[in-house]
Amino acid sequence: DPGRVLFYCGRAELYSKIERFDDALADYNKAIQVKPKDITPYLHLAKLFESAGKPDEALNNYNKAIEIEPAYVGLYLIRARFLEKRGNDEQAQQDYDKAIQVLPKATGPYSERAEFYQRQGGDKLNLALADIRKVIELTPDKSDGYFKKGLILLDQKKYPEAATSFETALTKKLDWWKTKVKPLMEFYLSWSQGLIAYHQADDLNKALTCFSQTRGYLA
Repeated sequence: DPGRVLFYCGRAELYSKIERFDDALADYNKAIQVKPKDITPYLHLAKLFESAGKPDEALNNYNKAIEIEPAYVGLYLIRARFLEKRGNDEQAQQDYDKAIQVLPKATGPYSERAEFYQRQGGDKLNLALADIRKVIELTPDKSDGYFKKGLILLDQKKYPEAATSFETALTKKLDWWKTKVKPLMEFYLSWSQGLIAYHQADDLNKALTCFSQTRGYLA
């Protein structure tokens, strides 16, 4: 009965917000009894245990959700983020890899793995760049891949290439829910141009102009 599952999960969430952990736990378990193959209560339980400082129990519930729906890519990404937050980078990468294996034509897993590599920095930035190039290959008409590519190139201190990537991003399609990202793209374009002027052209006046422009984009 989906209605009963929704009721128990809804009430459990309210219990968790007022820190009635045991009551929330009881309701999530009732939801599982009603519909054992529904992943929703397991995901809520994982979050509940996370907030309670019980990572092992949280991981067990993420694992159960994946056992029920192993073809659901989002579950691997959720568990990967959790594992990375816990410092388990090797296991997190395995989940990012698995998500790509399950759905190789989706951009989300490549994009998230790229961000994972970017957070690690150093030599992993090359791996991040390879994943973002795959995102661009799959969706060449969208801005997201070019924007993230620019951010990675900035981390690599490849300022002209970063600026070019941000310029390209501004010419591509932006999903309606990401329209607020456009000023951020403009910010990073001006920032990149300022870094080029400062580090490569030794033009301090132009650098100052570019850096000053960035303030307006984030106003």
